[in-house]
Amino acid sequence: MSRHRPPRRLGAAALAMLLLGALAACDSAPQPPVVLPSPSNVYACPSGQLLVEGATASEPMVSSYISSYAEACRNRATVVWSTAEDSGHESFVNGLVQVATTETWLTAEETAAAQRRCQQNPAWHLPTTASPVTIIFRLDGVEELKLSPNTLAMVFSGQVTRWNDPLIVKENPGAKLPAQPIQVWYPNRPSGASEALGRYLARTAPLKWSPRNTTPNWRGQGQGKDRPQDVVSSVQAKSGTIGFVGAAQRGDAKVSELAIDEGAGPLRPTQEASGRALTAARFVDPGSNDLRIDPASLSAPGAYPVQSVTYQLVCSQGLPVEVTSLERDFLGYMVNPETQTGLPAIGRVPLPDGLRRRTQEAVAAIR
Repeated sequence: MSRHRPPRRLGAAALAMLLLGALAACDSAPQPPVVLPSPSNVYACPSGQLLVEGATASEPMVSSYISSYAEACRNRATVVWSTAEDSGHESFVNGLVQVATTETWLTAEETAAAQRRCQQNPAWHLPTTASPVTIIFRLDGVEELKLSPNTLAMVFSGQVTRWNDPLIVKENPGAKLPAQPIQVWYPNRPSGASEALGRYLARTAPLKWSPRNTTPNWRGQGQGKDRPQDVVSSVQAKSGTIGFVGAAQRGDAKVSELAIDEGAGPLRPTQEASGRALTAARFVDPGSNDLRIDPASLSAPGAYPVQSVTYQLVCSQGLPVEVTSLERDFLGYMVNPETQTGLPAIGRVPLPDGLRRRTQEAVAAIR
């Protein structure tokens, strides 16, 4: 597990800049955090330190939250961020951090451990944003493609191996598809994008996709890369390639986006189509503040159904009051409607009003 935890307490803005320095050591072109809109609400900004951990893919987003919260609080509160390949699950259940930013749910074993850590109280998954899982490709001379879930499943499982396969040709009349091998790239490390796409294909193409390939680290046909950015650069580098990443990791790469066609026309990973999906969202346990979203509920007319939802994993109660006060304040900032309007600038989808209000209610219920 890798960490970027500073050796001393820092104001949130200073911490955000320290994190950027750590990123610079690993990435040749780090980007400063986007400053999100400052809500008009007056935040309590309680003193103390909140420890948050998540996957590297979430780091730019959380850095933006931290720097923006610091500005709103004039550095009175301290939020510390670190990274982990398991999105902070292990550190959370072992009591090393108070919040885990994750795109995957706790397993049954982790859920039991989290309840013990939370003083025999349940842990909650609180949605704060989402990112559409984008199927990217490069095929010189072809700018637009659409595939049915069945054909897409066959591509990623190695059952369709050439771009001029009759199935692809049939679904893309008029496209000049070459007799070229399909090179698949996928994320090596566990990711919410992998889990979201795997679950979607298992649900919509059950005869072509193995139910085993629904975990955050399933492996299909092709080659893997550790970082989402490397999946993008590998697809961009050579014609005949295809892969998938969260839209937040796609950036401005010169690759094309594939549309999914379930039979009612092509669906593309736009903000509007993603918002429709989240508006249709239903919870796995509607009577609880554990707000895990049922992936099957994201399929709706005009909605892009493959969404990687970002959750903040928290104890419902059981932590010291000084921690929960800062936790409620910071999470409340994350789901403030004004803050949320800045999320599209970092490739994230704001929560629709109904889902946002439900998350705000759960945040307020943390004790």
